[in-house]
Amino acid sequence: MATDKTRLQRLERLARLRAVERHEATRRMALAVDAQCRSDDLLARCRDITARYAATDTAQCGQDLVGAMRFAAHMADVAETSRQCADLTAEASRLARQDMATAQRRGELVEQRLDSEKRAYLREDGRDNPELARNLMRRSRT
Repeated sequence: MATDKTRLQRLERLARLRAVERHEATRRMALAVDAQCRSDDLLARCRDITARYAATDTAQCGQDLVGAMRFAAHMADVAETSRQCADLTAEASRLARQDMATAQRRGELVEQRLDSEKRAYLREDGRDNPELARNLMRRSRT
């Protein structure tokens, strides 16, 4: 019984940790959306740079565009990583729900087994008194 209680506590801790992970993934996703907005702004800046330098210094225009495109590629990588984190967090959440359901079923089975063992003990001991059995079970649950 103590090991089942310990397992249940571990599962509850795991569920809390996974909730924190979900919160972190949500935060990362918000950052990715922000990064995507910045990426869109960057593309607009690239168009502005192209227009500004169209009639003047072509070499400087090229350097500015290369820098802007590298940054845009970096931002796309950040968005993809955030999407992957969100997928992993969703999977972790599903597993946490599954673990909690399994722990609950185990707890119910352990409780049923203990109840049947107490009844069997009372029968063997000759104290097949329903009132006494209820009192013992009530005491053991508190």
